[in-house]
Amino acid sequence: MRRGLLITVTVCGVLALAYLAEGLRYDRGTMAQPGPGLYPLLVGALLLVGALGTGLEALRSEPSPAVAWPRGAARGRLLAVLAAGLGYAALLPFLGHVVLATLLTLVVLQAMGMPGWLRKLALSLAFGAGSYLLFAVVLGVPLPPGSLFL
Repeated sequence: MRRGLLITVTVCGVLALAYLAEGLRYDRGTMAQPGPGLYPLLVGALLLVGALGTGLEALRSEPSPAVAWPRGAARGRLLAVLAAGLGYAALLPFLGHVVLATLLTLVVLQAMGMPGWLRKLALSLAFGAGSYLLFAVVLGVPLPPGSLFL
């Protein structure tokens, strides 16, 4: 288990560094007027600190027993959320952030067993629109519109 955790921590650390490098390409602005590069730098730094902390904890801990992977319906929920995340990444250039954030949220809410389709649809639409408003409008971060909607 420790070896797997250290591999995961290494991958997360590399991804955090790549995220930080991409964040440096955006204008950070000033304290009075933060720019679109501030958020990626904060997230990348937090990811890197988390990866380093988890790595140190893994190195200092005793070996633990094998992980019990989910079975049955729990495995199906895990795979649905994983597939939704991979689908988001694969379809982002074509469908854009707003459409895919809405669909991803809908799939996750369904997989987690939230009752009521109207509630799930309303929350999914609110999340898709809200994430657009937060990132594109308030923070000025350019979001992929998708080639099908140009």
